[in-house]
Amino acid sequence: MLGFILIGAQIILLREFMLVFMGNELVVGLLLSLWMFISGAGAWSGRYLPNKKPSDNLIFFLFLLLIIFPLVSAVSLGYFRGVFFETGRMISLYETLSYSFALLFPVCFTGGLLFTVLNRSAGDTQSSPQKLYAFESLGSLAGGALVGVVFIFLQGLDNFQSLEYLALVSFVFLGMLNFRKRELLRSISFLSLAIFMMLLLQFFDLGFRARKNLFPNQKLISTTDTPYGSLDITQIGNQQNIYENGTLVFSSDNVIGKEEDVHYIMLQRPNAKRILLLGGGVSGTPLEILKYEAVEELDYLELNPLLFEMAIGVLNNPDWRRIRAINEDPILFVKKTESRYDVVFINEPPPFSVQTNR
Repeated sequence: MLGFILIGAQIILLREFMLVFMGNELVVGLLLSLWMFISGAGAWSGRYLPNKKPSDNLIFFLFLLLIIFPLVSAVSLGYFRGVFFETGRMISLYETLSYSFALLFPVCFTGGLLFTVLNRSAGDTQSSPQKLYAFESLGSLAGGALVGVVFIFLQGLDNFQSLEYLALVSFVFLGMLNFRKRELLRSISFLSLAIFMMLLLQFFDLGFRARKNLFPNQKLISTTDTPYGSLDITQIGNQQNIYENGTLVFSSDNVIGKEEDVHYIMLQRPNAKRILLLGGGVSGTPLEILKYEAVEELDYLELNPLLFEMAIGVLNNPDWRRIRAINEDPILFVKKTESRYDVVFINEPPPFSVQTNR
């Protein structure tokens, strides 16, 4: 159960940190280093516990903290980001280090300490640490599969929903475990927490409320976490803004922007018949291209599938017959396609992350 909770929380928190730190993958290496360092410090501090076998009350109390702390860290991450740092600027390495350390410390230290406590509780047999580590690894494998594959990829849950479902599964398991040990009071307590988590999922959108803090003075319309990153749509007056991993990608009604994207190129090839557009559909770029009557076919692809779906809604007009929307990774498409084009638009954001740099 220890490995199950820790690896699940790690996957989700890494995704949430990526959002706050504007999709910079260098942050992942920093966070994993902090995670290992703090967890090691927690495990090392367990040596100063009394030599007697830890009580079940201590173990289950630490498990309770371990389940709650990731939710607290995720909520605090967005809230204090707007408090301590100006909106829109990239946070420096020193600030990232100190901010991440403070938010990861409760989760990682508790997890490391609990590992030592569980070793102590297993007794003094020579094989117990190895067996415990093997079970912890199996739990990590199960937690990673559940969160990464089922929650995020198959079910499309956002980060906060994934954390809440992870807590729900953990509370149910601990409740059943205590029931089997005939510890009815602890069993009822954990199952009651599971019921509370179900109600929280049903009636309270924790992720939406927490995400609002990342966009002060803007109305948050929707937020969606995808395998490619987080997409948030905000509104200021009549203008809608689309953020990917906290970075502004497109704004609605930006007439000058989409005209510059299209006409500087198309005026050099006014008779172009076949066009390939990689990205930019949400901003209305395809409709700007179709103002050229010579265009017979426009192939349009988007890196993030959710952006692609949003663009389909924008492009719902009579000119749709001239647009061939292809729901495929643009990089893979370009590598294998045998089609030839008169003009190719690479209308992607600047390479501010490894993914966009592809």
